[in-house]
Amino acid sequence: MIDVPNGLIRELSLDFKAQFGRSPSLLVFAPGRINVIGEHIDYNDGYVCPAAIDKFMGFAIGPANGELSLITALDLNEEFQCDANDTFHPEKTHWTNYFKGVLSQFSTENIAPFQLCFKSTIPGGAGLSSSAALSCGFAYALNEWTKAGKSKKELALIGQRTEHEFAGVNCGLMDQFATVFGQKNHLLLMDCQDLSFSYVPADFEPYTFLLIDSKVKHSLADSAYNQRRREVEKAKELLKSTFTSVHSFRDVNETQLEQIKAEIGDVSHKRASFVMEEIQRVSDAMKSIEDKRFEHLGSLLNATHRGLSEMYEVSCAELDFLHDQALACTGVLGARMMGGGFGGCLLILIHQDDVQAAVTQLSKQYLAKFGIESAAYPVKIGQGIQHMNWHEQV
Repeated sequence: MIDVPNGLIRELSLDFKAQFGRSPSLLVFAPGRINVIGEHIDYNDGYVCPAAIDKFMGFAIGPANGELSLITALDLNEEFQCDANDTFHPEKTHWTNYFKGVLSQFSTENIAPFQLCFKSTIPGGAGLSSSAALSCGFAYALNEWTKAGKSKKELALIGQRTEHEFAGVNCGLMDQFATVFGQKNHLLLMDCQDLSFSYVPADFEPYTFLLIDSKVKHSLADSAYNQRRREVEKAKELLKSTFTSVHSFRDVNETQLEQIKAEIGDVSHKRASFVMEEIQRVSDAMKSIEDKRFEHLGSLLNATHRGLSEMYEVSCAELDFLHDQALACTGVLGARMMGGGFGGCLLILIHQDDVQAAVTQLSKQYLAKFGIESAAYPVKIGQGIQHMNWHEQV
């Protein structure tokens, strides 16, 4: 039996039947993710430490009646009809780009017409990687539908290329790997250089993770993300051309970075300094988790937030306020903004007995400061993409 709430399975199945008059052939559930530490490091040669969570993008698929395929976005009440074997091009900021991007990478397959509906329990715009769940979940469903036999790694790469070529976000592979390879009650320690990974037991008792959603996403988020990549890659390329021993940021020391500061400028220097520090923090965090030194892990989360705010400059006033207020709450060991930046969620490491009091306190303070209702998401670390055929349902 798959590790997905029975209510979501039933609801998605009934939604499909209401839309198309029959039961689906296949259900697929792709989770969102948190990243404990290692932010903006997946495209910077470091290690990252994400985990799948118990919030999902759900897909139901079955055969179409005619020659065209039909995709229904249940949460948006919108449809997309197409010849699945057509040639696709991206539109400006539209949800169909994720489906077009995946379909274009199955172009060598003869895709039988299908009907599909999808819905999400992953909060949108919260930095929980709903886009990776969307692209990888559809790629997984299409892989099952066509019997293409693509590996999990190939499906993750399809999700990444969809982001690059159809969504215009030059992301790394962390989100896609977490969605595809996540394992219940484990973190995923991923080497972003060679894409190898291992599982780390996620036993944080008596502490847990809490997400506070700022409910903001500033409009510069995607363009600024791509700009940060250009700024940090400027430093990396000069380091590699200047020092023969440097192949990635893992090989760089502070002296070398200082030597090129004048040439790359203050901005690229700050970006590169953050990357080097964050790579070391991931290593320190893994040791803290292994030794169950959760107070130290909390201090590393705080250091990451400061670096993201002051050095990588991807935070915002709302997240910085939530971070400062969270540290004053009883039972909190540490917190940091999570995701690409400029909005989304604050990740808090907190004693499980103090969660409700912290939620109440933070929501009240945030509303008073910004006039915005925040949202709280206690999360459990769950399984990666799962599927079930209709006949498996009880």
